[in-house]
Amino acid sequence: MDFQKIQNSDFDYGHEWYNTNYHKGLFDPKSRPPELGVHWERDLECVDELGLNHMHSILICGCGGGNNIVMIRQEYGKAFLKQITAVDFSLPAVRYCKFWFSEIKAVVASVENLPFATNTFDRLLALDVTEHLPFDVYLHFIYDSYRVLKPGGKAAVLPGMTKQLEHINLLPTFRIRRDMRLAGYEADGDKGWIIGTKATKVPAERQEVMTEGEWNEANSKKS
Repeated sequence: MDFQKIQNSDFDYGHEWYNTNYHKGLFDPKSRPPELGVHWERDLECVDELGLNHMHSILICGCGGGNNIVMIRQEYGKAFLKQITAVDFSLPAVRYCKFWFSEIKAVVASVENLPFATNTFDRLLALDVTEHLPFDVYLHFIYDSYRVLKPGGKAAVLPGMTKQLEHINLLPTFRIRRDMRLAGYEADGDKGWIIGTKATKVPAERQEVMTEGEWNEANSKKS
């Protein structure tokens, strides 16, 4: 499959659009409190498979308006918030989360180049994130998520699949699962999300991250 066909080439991906459009409701944190996401029960089922506990350091990628943080606070308890580090490349989103969740660490950063040391986190969440990423950014995210996890750490990747302007990279779960395995994960899941575990030893079949062109060329030879 040529994934360029399901990417939205008319959408101008970048900080400015997310700052001024997608997250415009977050400019004034006092204007509204964070809420559970529309599909929070689905998201919770996914996160439950990570087996969170009070000893885990947790990285939330694409924190946005804090939906996933609200969910963790409600379902796991407020004490879990101090274990959370949240990232988003949108400054309004990070400021909003810092305002409402003083216990967490929140950082402005792109998920393709996470500003953390190797082997930092026990758990990583990327719920409704990959569909927002240009394909090359998505691939780098998969590999960098693997890097920042501790050996034995787990990542939950749940791709959004609705057709919206900003959803420029709609990938089926089987493709994300395969990419996670190529990055070194032991990855499984067929419920609409993938749970990946960082192997304690680097798998022999692990491949270096590829560009979109290299990825399409490699997979065209296999088809």
